[in-house]
Amino acid sequence: MDNIKQSLLILDYFAWIVMRKAEMLYTKLTHVALVDDKVYDDDNYHMLSQSCIINTCSFMEEYHKEFGVKTETEFKEKINIIKRMASPYAKTISKWSDLNGYRNVIAHTLRDKEDQFIFLDPDIENKYNTPNNPYEWLLLRNCMIELKNILNIEFNHELEGARKEIEAVKYNFKKEPIWTARELEERFLSIVDESTAIARKMGKYYDPNITKFYDLNKPVVKYGMIESY
Repeated sequence: MDNIKQSLLILDYFAWIVMRKAEMLYTKLTHVALVDDKVYDDDNYHMLSQSCIINTCSFMEEYHKEFGVKTETEFKEKINIIKRMASPYAKTISKWSDLNGYRNVIAHTLRDKEDQFIFLDPDIENKYNTPNNPYEWLLLRNCMIELKNILNIEFNHELEGARKEIEAVKYNFKKEPIWTARELEERFLSIVDESTAIARKMGKYYDPNITKFYDLNKPVVKYGMIESY
């Protein structure tokens, strides 16, 4: 697949993901905050906001470092024109100057530059210049919508071709059952027994919290890893 098609697919994917997540964050904050001022303490809010920031950084990295930089030269002039037209949207996103810094922290060790766990800081939400209120999430969503629209309009032919190429890919997933749920449960219980035996030798006694495999007769299909059971 041509580099331009790959880049367009990546941009289109991350733009759509950010749009959806930012819209969910806006809705969550504006609706829930009306009845519960503890929305910022919600684990779901943090998981969603952090993943949205990671996806935003992925979009911007592709946009600035691949699109028009490593794509075919025949598209360079067109991309330069598009980037000039779209620059107000891209610059608005870039004004959240700590997007990459925060992404690097939350996507790796959760330690700051001083090697400290970031959530020990009670001012963590204000320490990084990233979206953190409903209207900033809405602003991010709207900017991403316009970037996506411009790319879709200007490269409609290339995007359609890229989507058809992706649809034609026949992935080499192994469809045959690899393990039954019963075999997986037996395997897991043996792991639990091994860990428990080691702990008891050290004078530790734990009560493992084991979730039973719900359908012991259902085979498991493996796609490089255990996907479902």
